[in-house]
Formats: sequence, structure tokens, C-alpha cells
Amino acid sequence: LKTITENAPDVIIELDHEGKILFISRLFSGHKKENAIGESYFDWVPMNQRDILQNSLNAVFDTGIMQNYEMY
Repeated sequence: LKTITENAPDVIIELDHEGKILFISRLFSGHKKENAIGESYFDWVPMNQRDILQNSLNAVFDTGIMQNYEMY
């Protein structure tokens, strides 16, 4: 699973209920993914997209169905 996620074309992130990063497949150049673990994903998301992220998180934890979220 680790090999698949690390080689996927998209970034794969696992978050807890509060939006803290539990796992991230990769980060932008110059950043270490180990430093992101435990940080709030909301700090990485533009202000105008935070409501969309929160709604996606709520849907995951309410329904148990994985959500896709695209950030530009």
C-alpha cells in the first residue's frame, strides 16, 4: 500500500476528525512529509477552500464514504 500511495499521481492524505494529518504520500519540493504529520491540514488550504474541506471531512465521518477534494 505504501508503494502504491507514494507512486500515485495525486497526493493522498489521511486526516483525523479535526483535520490533522495522519499520513501524506508526498509534499511539494523543499518540504518533508514527516514534518507535516500531526499538523492541521487547514493550515495548508487557502481560506476560500476551507469550508469545502470541512464539508468533505464531515461527509467522510458521517457516512464512512471516501471523499475526493481537489485543491488549486
